[in-house]
Amino acid sequence: MEKRLDCSLTDRVKEALDLILAFCAEALEERAKACEDSAEWHKRTGEVLAYARMTSLLWGIEEAAKTSRQTDRRKSTYRELRTYFYMLCN
Repeated sequence: MEKRLDCSLTDRVKEALDLILAFCAEALEERAKACEDSAEWHKRTGEVLAYARMTSLLWGIEEAAKTSRQTDRRKSTYRELRTYFYMLCN
């Protein structure tokens, strides 16, 4: 169940990143059409920066999930070794 949840999270992050990329490309196009230093140009610049922040946040979530999975694997390996050692000693 946990593995499926991780895959689902990874899939959702990828979907979100694809959407962000599409929206960011659109904002960059509109920014290129606007006159430099106009209100529209600044609005689109802010949009692009917001998309960059969302990308960074999603990357952080994905990295935290990877670290969590690695920690779970280490704990599992430790439990298996402890059980094996216990069986050898008894």
